[in-house]
Amino acid sequence: MGVMATMWVILGGLVALMWLVRLLVMGPMLRRRHPLTSNSTSKLPPTPPKVSVLVAAKDEERDIATCVNTLLSQDYPSLEVIAINDRSEDRTGEILAEIASQNSEVFSVVTVEALPPSWFGKPHAMHLGTQQASGDWLLFTDADCVFDDPRAISIAVAHAIDRKTDLLTIIPALEALTWWEHILQPVCAIVLMFWFQPDKVNDPRSSVAYANGAFILFKRTAFDQIGGHEVVRRDVNEDTKLARVAKVAGLSLRVEENVGLYHTRMYESMRQALRGWGRIFAGALLRPGKLLIALALLGTFSVGPWAGFFVSLILRGSLADSANWAIGLWGASAILMQLTMLQLYGAVGFGKVWSLGYGLGATGVLMILFSAFLKSTGATTTKWRNTTYRAGEKNGHSTTTDVSVHAPSAENTSS
Repeated sequence: MGVMATMWVILGGLVALMWLVRLLVMGPMLRRRHPLTSNSTSKLPPTPPKVSVLVAAKDEERDIATCVNTLLSQDYPSLEVIAINDRSEDRTGEILAEIASQNSEVFSVVTVEALPPSWFGKPHAMHLGTQQASGDWLLFTDADCVFDDPRAISIAVAHAIDRKTDLLTIIPALEALTWWEHILQPVCAIVLMFWFQPDKVNDPRSSVAYANGAFILFKRTAFDQIGGHEVVRRDVNEDTKLARVAKVAGLSLRVEENVGLYHTRMYESMRQALRGWGRIFAGALLRPGKLLIALALLGTFSVGPWAGFFVSLILRGSLADSANWAIGLWGASAILMQLTMLQLYGAVGFGKVWSLGYGLGATGVLMILFSAFLKSTGATTTKWRNTTYRAGEKNGHSTTTDVSVHAPSAENTSS
C-alpha cells in the first residue's frame, strides 16, 4: 500500500468517524433546542416598556409594505415603528408615505437622500432612525421580514426581560421558493451556526458573539452605553460587530431560534444569494485565516464524503490493495453524513428530502466562502444596495456625499 493511498484511506476513516460522532450527538443536541413560539410562556410586566422598531429600506418596493403592515399589526401595547428610506430609487418612498398617512400616530419615516463620508449605508440609516426613536427598547429589523404572529414582539420582549438580556437576536425562519434556495440556504445557515453556536453566544463566559440583523432587540441604555451605530459606522456586517462590541462591554447576549414568529426570504435569485452570503461570511468570520479554516473544514467534511467516494471508484486501479478500504470508508462517510443531515433538516424545518442535496449545497457554499476570503483580503469588492465597499476602506463608494434627513410626514417621504 503506497503512502498516498494509505493517507487517502486514513483521511476517509477520519471523516467517517467525525460523521459517526455527529450522528450520535445530533439527537441529544436537537432535544436541547427550545425555539421561541407562539406558546412561549414568558409574561410582560404590568407596564411594558416602549419599543421602537426600526426598519431600513433601500429599493424595497416589493417587500416593504408587507413588512411594515405586519409590524403595525403587532399586539404590543406600547410600540412605534420608524422606517428609514435609504436613498431608494424605486417606489419605496411612495409606499411608505401612503402607509404613514394612514398610521401617523405609530408610524413615521426618515428619508436619507445620500450617504455621508465615513459611513456605510445600513449603519448610517439605522443611526438616523435611532435619533428619532423614543423607546426603552430598540428593535432593528429588515425590510424583507414578515412577522407572522401578532404576538412576536410581545413574546420577544417578555423573553428578553425574563432572561435579563441586553441584546436578543431571534434567528429568522428562511422561506425557500426555488430548488436552489432549498439546496443552498440550509447549508449557509448551518455553516454560520457552526461558528456561532447559540449555546456559546448565550454563555457570558464565552467570547463568541453573534447577532442577526433581521431581528435585534436591544435595550436602549445598553445600546447607548456601547456608542450605538457610531461604533459600526464602517461595517458591512454591522449586526455581528454590534454583538461583538456588546459582549466585550460585558452586556448579556442571547440568540434564539423561532417557529412561527417571523420569516424572511433572503434572496430572489442565485446571483443575489451568492453575493449576499459572501458579504455575510466575510463580515461574520472577519479574518482571512478564519475563512481559510472554514474552507478547509467544509471542503473536507461536507464536500469530501461524496467526492472521496467517487474519486476512490475512479482511481480504484491506482489504489490497488487500498481500493476497497478507500471506497468503503469514503462511502460510509457519505452515508453517515446523509443520515446526520436527515435528522437535522427534519428537526429544523428545512424538509427531510432536501437533505439529499446537502453535498451539492456544500459545494456551492465552498465557492461562496472563497469569494468571502477574497473580499476579506480586499482583493475584490462588495457591492450591496448600489454601494461598493472594499475591505480596509473608510467608506463605500456612492454617487454623492451629503445627507438630508426629512421630517416624518406624508408629503416628504418619497425618494
